[in-house]
Amino acid sequence: MYSLERFWLAERRCYKNKECNASSSEWEGQPRLSLSEWSEVEKVDYDIDLIKRAPRKCNLIDLRPGLSNVEVRGKIIYIEERIVNIGGEERKVFSGIMADETGKVRFTAWYDFGLKEGDTIRIKGGYVRKWRGAPQLIFDENSEVEKIDEEIVIQETIVPLYKIVEAGGGIDLYMQGIVLDVRKDSGIIFRCPKCNRRIRNGVCEEDGEVEGTPDLRIRALLDDGTGAVDVIFNRQISEKLLGKNMEEYLDIAKEAMDYSIVYEEIFDKLVAKPIKVKGDSMPSDFIVTIFAKDAEIVKIDEKKEAEELLTQLEG
Repeated sequence: MYSLERFWLAERRCYKNKECNASSSEWEGQPRLSLSEWSEVEKVDYDIDLIKRAPRKCNLIDLRPGLSNVEVRGKIIYIEERIVNIGGEERKVFSGIMADETGKVRFTAWYDFGLKEGDTIRIKGGYVRKWRGAPQLIFDENSEVEKIDEEIVIQETIVPLYKIVEAGGGIDLYMQGIVLDVRKDSGIIFRCPKCNRRIRNGVCEEDGEVEGTPDLRIRALLDDGTGAVDVIFNRQISEKLLGKNMEEYLDIAKEAMDYSIVYEEIFDKLVAKPIKVKGDSMPSDFIVTIFAKDAEIVKIDEKKEAEELLTQLEG
């Protein structure tokens, strides 16, 4: 099946098309007209006036897959040029990361707008797709791109989890929430020395029987009252949060002859604790999953919180 949007992109001529045996549906919150081999499409030789919509102004943190005709502003913090082959034709494409006061987003430009790192730009007529588990802003020769003389202060802003869930992920995200659960596959695990995949009972799905390499990881459910995400902590961050290194946990497990004792200690140490996380989302078929790049347990001033609560109750 072909979306109407792709059909329009392929047929940018002054024709109106008559469709039969087409079907409509919704995809990523947007209406779609689908054509198949059973559809009848006929070109006619008269013009039509296309509807022009004003671009929808968005902050970068509010971009989500399926949005089209958006207007954003931001500062380019990274950009690279590469050559791709499409239908036997070589084209330049520019990819990078841009940021505003609310967050960052990957972008792809299918036209050379003369952009460089440090430029502050306004884009009108972009659209959003999902790539590698996060929104990606796309714009081309049909978009309006202008460099603007405006200062954008990029800062670490805590993002409510519901925004991350609505967007389906993001990059360089800052979040804070309570650990509601520690997943059962946390603790000491063993990885294939060849492909680094997790192995079970000495068997790797890719390389068969191998002698596994031990690793320490945590996968936790983080909730801030507005939404919830899974967060994966690698060995380095897990050791930082737990206050013990992997070798110590290996010794504990060997002494008890039970690796599940490590999971139990992780559960007791982290559940109900507030944690601040920085990370990128990764592809997942279910809950939005964040791969942490840094994390820390948030220290709570219980006396201050009690005083604030009392003040609220009194008045």
